[in-house]
Amino acid sequence: MSNDLLGGLGGLIKNFAAFMPPDDPNTKIYQAEAGINDLEAREKDIYVQMAKKAYPSLSQLPEYREHVENLIMTQKQLTLARAELQKAQDEKAAKDHMEQEDLRKRTCANCDMINPEGVKFCQECGAKLGATNTLRCSPCGIDYPPGTRFCGECGNPLS
Repeated sequence: MSNDLLGGLGGLIKNFAAFMPPDDPNTKIYQAEAGINDLEAREKDIYVQMAKKAYPSLSQLPEYREHVENLIMTQKQLTLARAELQKAQDEKAAKDHMEQEDLRKRTCANCDMINPEGVKFCQECGAKLGATNTLRCSPCGIDYPPGTRFCGECGNPLS
């Protein structure tokens, strides 16, 4: 992450370098250093690509055995770390879901008041908590939002 941060700052500083006097020695030094850093990063990337292509044949050579073992161990650790991350993300999602469900149970369907834990009726309007958000017409079974007094299908009074 620090590379991302520094890389982002480097890009920002490059933009500011365009506003600096081109004949200033500090500008020239910065531009030369930035160019070297870019080329070194490109060189490293090329080495990585070459190593990935050469890995199958190199893994058979005894002088690379230690490197291959380190790579395999690192890959196993990476797999475990990813699994641990997924587990933590799943736990967070479950906790967030439980908190949302708790909030939903404490929120009055009639007036949207969020009530404290443990109360059964809304402290604002007296409606029973945990009730559904809709009214259902008994004869025809159509659902209506709270506040609707009569069924639009059969005219039955809703309560």
